[in-house]
Amino acid sequence: MNKAGIWQEIKLMLILSMVCALFLGGTRIAIGERAELSDKTIESIYSILGEKVEHNKLYEQFSKDYKQINKGRIKIWQSVNNSSIHAYEASGSGMWAEITLVFVVDLSKKQIIGLRVTEQKETPGVGSKIAEEEFFSQFNSMSCVNEVKVDAVTGATTSSKSVEKLLNKSLKRQMSLEKGELK
Repeated sequence: MNKAGIWQEIKLMLILSMVCALFLGGTRIAIGERAELSDKTIESIYSILGEKVEHNKLYEQFSKDYKQINKGRIKIWQSVNNSSIHAYEASGSGMWAEITLVFVVDLSKKQIIGLRVTEQKETPGVGSKIAEEEFFSQFNSMSCVNEVKVDAVTGATTSSKSVEKLLNKSLKRQMSLEKGELK
C-alpha cells in the first residue's frame, strides 16, 4: 500500500472517531443525570425514608424531590422540600471488589436516617452480609456528630470497615461543602 492510501485510511479513521465521539457526547447530554443515577439508588433512598414511589416514575419523582449538590465517587443530593435531608451514594474498595452504598442524613439532627449497600461482590455468606438488614439496621437513627464506628460482621471485618470508611469519607465531604472549602 502506498503512502497516499495510508493517509486516506488514517483520515477516514479520524473522521469516524470524531463522529462517534460527538454521538456519545450528545447521548450523554441528552441522558443527563440519569446516566449517573441507578434505579437501586433511588429505590434505596425512598426505602430509607419509608416513601413509596411507582417504579415507572422513579426518575421523574426523584428529579422533583432532590437536587444534586456533589458529583463523582461521592454523590450528594439535597431534598427540595427539606434542605436538611441529604441523600448520598458512595463507591469505594471492598475486600474483593467495589462497594456502593446509599444513605440518608438529617443534618439538622446530625443523624443518619438509614443506609443500604446497593452493590457489592464480597465473599458470599460472609462479606456479603453487609447488604443484609441485620448489618445496615445499625445505622438507623445513628448519630453522625463524630466519626461513625461500625459493628463489623463476624468474619467480614474488611468489608464492614470498607462501609465505615466510605460513610465517614462521605460525611467529611459534606462538612467540607458546608464550610465552603469545596466547590
